[in-house]
Amino acid sequence: MSVYFLVNPSSGCGRGVSLLRQLRAEGASDMTVETLQRELLEAQLARARDADLAIIGGGDGTVSSLLPRLAGGRCAVGIYPLGTGNDLAREFKVTGVRRLGTARAIVDFFRNAALCNFSFFALRYGNKFGQGSFFTNYLSLGFDAKIVEDFAAMRGKLLGLPLSSVW
Repeated sequence: MSVYFLVNPSSGCGRGVSLLRQLRAEGASDMTVETLQRELLEAQLARARDADLAIIGGGDGTVSSLLPRLAGGRCAVGIYPLGTGNDLAREFKVTGVRRLGTARAIVDFFRNAALCNFSFFALRYGNKFGQGSFFTNYLSLGFDAKIVEDFAAMRGKLLGLPLSSVW
């Protein structure tokens, strides 16, 4: 069974880079590990579709953008959660995969996992719905981001401290 890891190095404040290092250090002949790169994305997705198992390492944004593009391929897809919230990974009950420790344990986890179908949706907008994007478990139109931004500004004023993040 061929395994293809596609990892977003920006995910999880450096967790993506750590995962890439670990996977490459423990590499096996049946496992390909690649860093997600915009300029190579189409070729990377084609290689993922040809694998028996494609594992996406990233947060909800990465996973939500890649899953619809892997649909219809012959590969099963695993989610290795690297984001902040990991809502989709939580829905599929795979958040514990980060505690497995070794690349072989991660691959074995996904090889033995039960397959399940899921839905993704398309949001179309613009003249004659020419523009759009896919989403999986939730859709944000910017309202929640505005609340977070306003809260951070308000908290900074109340505390009198410049804050670089809400957390």
